[in-house]
Amino acid sequence: METHCGETPPPSLDTILNELAEQIGFRLRLSAAKEVRQMQCALVAQICAIRSEIEEASSYSDYTDWTDDDVEDFVLTDDSNELIPLFRYCIATKTRRFGVADMYTDAAVQQYLIERKLYDKVWGELIPDEVLKRARKTLKRNRWT
Repeated sequence: METHCGETPPPSLDTILNELAEQIGFRLRLSAAKEVRQMQCALVAQICAIRSEIEEASSYSDYTDWTDDDVEDFVLTDDSNELIPLFRYCIATKTRRFGVADMYTDAAVQQYLIERKLYDKVWGELIPDEVLKRARKTLKRNRWT
């Protein structure tokens, strides 16, 4: 995790996931559109998947010298789990794991572009400005609407 002298530490992964789950729970009750509900459920599935993966990887830390940060880095970069690139990028950015985020930037932007209106509606502030900026640049370059 990257921090600089005098900066406040980033929010913990657990804090971010709890806030997301709370926001999604509220939105699930309000949403009527099927595709929005499906996107909300997909985000909930990502939250459940990362929690499960962290719990499993944490059991390895009993046999290694891994810290909680090492476990979270491992889970975010383990391409064998079910986490999607956009989710990895968003969580890595929110927790200031910029090296991890850089690994998924292009794939995250591509994924965002496929369903950008739904991602904007459901994921909202979770989507970092860098994804939005790169997506706009791609749309402008390709003249997509």
